[in-house]
Amino acid sequence: MDVTGDEVITAEDLKRSYDVTQHPKFKTGEWSRERILKEFLDTFQLGEKDDVVSLSFLEVCICILLHRAGKSLSIKTSHYLTNGSVGLLDALWC
Repeated sequence: MDVTGDEVITAEDLKRSYDVTQHPKFKTGEWSRERILKEFLDTFQLGEKDDVVSLSFLEVCICILLHRAGKSLSIKTSHYLTNGSVGLLDALWC
């Protein structure tokens, strides 16, 4: 997910790794690609939205979501974030 390797996730990173075409609101034409990426980043931000999320904060969020879903915290979240795979995030967010 962190395509640039700068330890933050931005819309530019997501454009290269997140396929918005399967998002329900994209399919209906209600939201644009840019809006979907922004909304996704906004879910991980508190207060002022700057459309930048640190990789470490995102890993914590994933652990919390997994815990709430009753999943094992032994899953290595870094695998989902550094190997270009956002399947887990996609499933949890949509």
